[in-house]
Amino acid sequence: MIALSREPDFLIGPAHDPYMRRWWLTPRNDTHNVYLHHFMHDDDDRALHDHPWESFSTLLSGILREVDDEHPEGTILEQGATRHRPADYAHRLEVIEPGFTLFVTGPKVREWGFHCPNGWVDWKSFCAVDENGKNTGQLGRGCGEMA
Repeated sequence: MIALSREPDFLIGPAHDPYMRRWWLTPRNDTHNVYLHHFMHDDDDRALHDHPWESFSTLLSGILREVDDEHPEGTILEQGATRHRPADYAHRLEVIEPGFTLFVTGPKVREWGFHCPNGWVDWKSFCAVDENGKNTGQLGRGCGEMA
C-alpha cells in the first residue's frame, strides 16, 4: 500500500503506542474523505462515540468487534466486512486481530462526540485539544473521570 510508505497523518492514542493510525488517501475536503485506518488497539472504552459525517468502511485485514447500544456483546467483523454508519451511530471498536480499514466519509453534518452515562459530550470536552482547539489524539477528561 502506498500510504504505508510514509508516516501516518494522524495518531489516536499515546504517540509511543497509538490505538489507531490514520492516513489521508485523498486531500482533506468538505465533501468526502478517504482514510486508511490501522487499528492496533481497542477504541477508548470510557464511552461509545459517533462521527461528524455519514461513513462507509471496509475491513481490509484483521478482526474487529463493533460494540453498540443494541449489541453490547459486540458484532464480529472479519476481512471483507462492510459497514454503513449514520453520523449519530454510537459505537466503539475492539481489536481482536490488528488490521486495516478503508474509511470513506460524506460531508460534515454535525459535531461528533461521546455517549457518556450522563449524556452526550462534545469531543472537544472529552478528548485532549491543543491551544487552537485541534484534537491532539491523546486522552482527555472523558466523561469526567479525568476532570
